[in-house]
Amino acid sequence: MMGGQITVEHVSGMDYRVVYTAYRDMTGIPIAQVASISFVDSVSGTSFIVPIHYDSLVTVLVPGVEEYVYDSIVTFPNADHGISRMKNVAEMPLF
Repeated sequence: MMGGQITVEHVSGMDYRVVYTAYRDMTGIPIAQVASISFVDSVSGTSFIVPIHYDSLVTVLVPGVEEYVYDSIVTFPNADHGISRMKNVAEMPLF
């Protein structure tokens, strides 16, 4: 993977839209069809993992670089608690 970004947008109540965009060098290994994103509750410290599938549309941005978009609605478990950490379970912390 060459890089990526994640956005989280409030939908309603405890539901949030999570969009994870990943950029892949086409000469490297294939990208996973599912990104497992781990969220950590900022108050309790408990974590939960959400599997998010990528959209079937894969975009070639420039020769040799593909863009994959993983998109899902996630229901956070606790009202009034923030998220202190997110990470792609197979890779690096997202923040």
